[in-house]
Amino acid sequence: MRKLTIKAYRITELPEDVQEEAYHQWLQETSYFNGTENIETLKRFAEIFKISVKDWEYGGYRPYIKYTVDLDADILELSGLRLYKYIFHHYYYSLWPAKQIGVIKKRISHRRLSWIQDKITGEKYSVYHSCLLRMDACPLTGYWMDEEILRPIREFLKKPEEHIAFEYLLKDCLESWVRACQKDYEECTSFEYFIQESEENGLLYDKYGRLKGDKNE
Repeated sequence: MRKLTIKAYRITELPEDVQEEAYHQWLQETSYFNGTENIETLKRFAEIFKISVKDWEYGGYRPYIKYTVDLDADILELSGLRLYKYIFHHYYYSLWPAKQIGVIKKRISHRRLSWIQDKITGEKYSVYHSCLLRMDACPLTGYWMDEEILRPIREFLKKPEEHIAFEYLLKDCLESWVRACQKDYEECTSFEYFIQESEENGLLYDKYGRLKGDKNE
């Protein structure tokens, strides 16, 4: 058996056409890693506002979302100050839930304790919620996409417009989610992102743009 020595290069040391070849290969082998979190945000929003999501798509040329809202027509027609009051009255604790201030690694029955399971580790524990402090960001799942789907509601509550009905406010929220997912998808699969990831992770390629490992191997 012969031992061969192959020269390896950082991605920025390769010619542009080879960089492009490495990028296209990376696209074929890489999946968009924020998809699960995006869906969790959508599911929680739909649960709170009684929305049945029928279909959605992003990552292509025409992102879209199809849905129905399971609320009475008179509620969907609310606008301006009436809608402002309705949102605060019915969704205050969903938009500003009690802040988590501690955990206890056993199950305890208490009105400010909730029993949850960590999605990654599978560990179960009781979370203690404050009776005074409220979460003011990412209240749905703790992921930044929460704020993207809630952006139209946040803006409306700052300035309740009489011409904005609840039906269209919810439509704006769902479309805001699709646009944000599309933008994030495009950024996370862009050539610039690939170059940055390759550099930050110290990835090395041969002269044809084929991945050969990293600088620590």
